[in-house]
Amino acid sequence: PNIPMHTSSQTSEAEPEVFLYSVTYDTINKPFTVKVRRASTDAVIFDTSVGALTMANQFLELTTRLSTHNLFGLKKRSFKTNREDFNWETVSLFSSKNNPNSGSHPMYLCLEEDGNAHGVLLLTSNILEMQLHPLPAATFRAIGGVLDFYLFLGPAPEDGRQQFTEAI
Repeated sequence: PNIPMHTSSQTSEAEPEVFLYSVTYDTINKPFTVKVRRASTDAVIFDTSVGALTMANQFLELTTRLSTHNLFGLKKRSFKTNREDFNWETVSLFSSKNNPNSGSHPMYLCLEEDGNAHGVLLLTSNILEMQLHPLPAATFRAIGGVLDFYLFLGPAPEDGRQQFTEAI
């Protein structure tokens, strides 16, 4: 089942909408690709051109190139650094209906080379696996459902975290 997501839109008719990002699609080549860039710096923050998009019965897979190895927030850490390991590390994320304390918000925060930050949330009610590649890249695999991505453009790390908190 899909998870309903309610977002507020507080734009005024008098003010033109200013986008913090641009999106380009390649629908000519197979599979199609999506690239999201930060408008102020033209930095690529989400790019699916590095891997295939797989959509099968009860299996979805998408790979995105990451802008940097400075990725945080996928799982609990008990040591000094919270930065993720890009040596083909696999993180499994899932929630349990039977345990009300068990929950999963598959979101990461990426600190870009220029100091800007962005967050990516994959909202799903299905079991999810995320594998980190040395490129750097991340592969998302879900057992069914939809791949419902939300991007939080910060630009400061605290802004990205706040945008994520407001969204959920």
